[in-house]
Amino acid sequence: MSYPVTLYVGNNYSDESQGVDYGDYPWLPTIGFPNDALSSLKIAPFTKVSLFCDGSYGGCRFDYLGPMEISDLRATGFNDSASSMQVVPITPTLETQINCCNGTSSAYQCGKYVPGSATCTDSMTQWCSTHMSDPKCKSWCTNNTAICDPFAQTYCDQNPTDPYCACIKSPAKGIGGVNPKCIDAACLAGGYLTTAMKNTNCPSIIDCSIKTTLENTGIIFSNTTPIQQNCGNTTVVAPPGTTVVVPPNNPTTTNTVTNVTNVTNTPGKLSVISNYVHDHMWILLAFIFLVFIAILLFTDDIMSLDFTEEQQNL
Repeated sequence: MSYPVTLYVGNNYSDESQGVDYGDYPWLPTIGFPNDALSSLKIAPFTKVSLFCDGSYGGCRFDYLGPMEISDLRATGFNDSASSMQVVPITPTLETQINCCNGTSSAYQCGKYVPGSATCTDSMTQWCSTHMSDPKCKSWCTNNTAICDPFAQTYCDQNPTDPYCACIKSPAKGIGGVNPKCIDAACLAGGYLTTAMKNTNCPSIIDCSIKTTLENTGIIFSNTTPIQQNCGNTTVVAPPGTTVVVPPNNPTTTNTVTNVTNVTNTPGKLSVISNYVHDHMWILLAFIFLVFIAILLFTDDIMSLDFTEEQQNL
């Protein structure tokens, strides 16, 4: 058992020793420690020790506040003089407790306020219920969501633009209840994940995007451009202008297409132009023919005019 105070008969924590719990001790011999024999002692954090020269807390008095280790009480003027003693616990401020529970204070100074302990859980819960803006709370709550979920929700309702709230306030939640951690980059960048979000697995997401590259290599007339789309283990060839129903894969496979119902290939600008030219080719040919006839007639008129002028000159 660990005691808040340990008394030693000899200097430098030697000879006979006695562990003492919190309480009042009007006569040290009753707890097995010799009278007027105390030469060194150790005091735990957040503990106050009052030593008295006489029994029943009489005579001279010396107070010591832990954490403290005194190897020779002669340095304090109280060697071999203790007859009675009081050991009192001191409750540290909540801020001090939080610093200890987050490891920002040395373990020697923190005593029972050790990160991960039940004592620290109680302290952090009390502090974070009203101080979620504190970075120490944000860090602690990330690993203690079962406790902090209601605190985080309240905080994010009041501070929706805080990056810490990117998951709780994610627009993805309004899209069929999608888990933000699966698709929201802002959430993945460090947002607070609730217990429900953590415990919900993301579905298999398959990239079914189609990428094409068009290069300027001249004039190309295209009427049919099949596109092959691979989604997991499903292959579909979709001619332009058609709608293809993609059957889902076996639900037990890894790459599963579950929510795809229709894949429609919509012609791009180049396809629209080529289809228009093909459908109106006869109009284009008729126009070219008329232009050709007009050129012939115009050329014939010029030749006739030149011939008439030559006759007049003769």
